[in-house]
Amino acid sequence: MSYNDPTVENAVQSEIVYPQNLKANNVEGDVLVQFTVAKDGSVCIDQINSSDVSLKDYVVGKLGQMFFGKSDEAKQYNMKFSFKLL
Repeated sequence: MSYNDPTVENAVQSEIVYPQNLKANNVEGDVLVQFTVAKDGSVCIDQINSSDVSLKDYVVGKLGQMFFGKSDEAKQYNMKFSFKLL
């Protein structure tokens, strides 16, 4: 079951921003990720898809560093990140 917790989603979206090095190299694309916030607050990536491996690696690295407060149950999230040059 996928959750819609604005606190988690806002924290993730504020942490995962378009990396300057990828922007400078004209790397664009979308990253679709399904992840679980475990009872202990750690993040586990369940599935991830991207047309660009560097964007995928960036999102994996950022999510892997995140930690949320303990909870009575694990919660699964689905998010999409779009990295587009303007």
